[in-house]
Amino acid sequence: MRTRATWAGYGAVCLLGYWQNGLGTVLLPLRQDLGVTVAQVAFYPSLFAGALVVTGLFGARVVGRIGRGAGLRLAVVTMATGAVLLCWPVRPVSVAGAMVMGTGSALILQVVPVSLAAEFPEHAQRVNAESSGMATVLSVAVPWLVAGAIAVGLGWRVGYLALPLVLAGLVLLAVPRAAAVATPGGRDDRCQVVTSRCWGAG
Repeated sequence: MRTRATWAGYGAVCLLGYWQNGLGTVLLPLRQDLGVTVAQVAFYPSLFAGALVVTGLFGARVVGRIGRGAGLRLAVVTMATGAVLLCWPVRPVSVAGAMVMGTGSALILQVVPVSLAAEFPEHAQRVNAESSGMATVLSVAVPWLVAGAIAVGLGWRVGYLALPLVLAGLVLLAVPRAAAVATPGGRDDRCQVVTSRCWGAG
């Protein structure tokens, strides 16, 4: 049975797929808005990837301290903030946005697969495959949504931001709140309760 937390994890991975794969789609209109050369935006994916790698080295410590539920919220907010900054028509802000997006993406990769495996220990491969499949399907839609938004006069930013920002809000609402759970020693810990498991444990 898929819980709210399951769908939150799926949604977060879909955000990652959409914004990461859509980055290449929006580089040309972004370049035009910034008034720079192709070479000056071609390195954006490298900034994204670099931030992802660096955060991947240290992100587990952060998630371990704040719990997976809070870690997922932080990841989604960070990635959404990065996407908005990326689309900002000021080059230093846009460059920073690519790095912030990479940071949020790395945190999602730190949190979601482990959380889904903890929630469904006997079906970990299946639920993680489901999340990847959903993300792949959604990422294919990016060029169409961006092109459609441009065609109807809304601009490429609407195609790149509107749907995933709505999804980000739904993910934040779906992540379970902390609840007190008694530990074997009698102490109450704050953790995310999903069925009988502590989803918020690091």
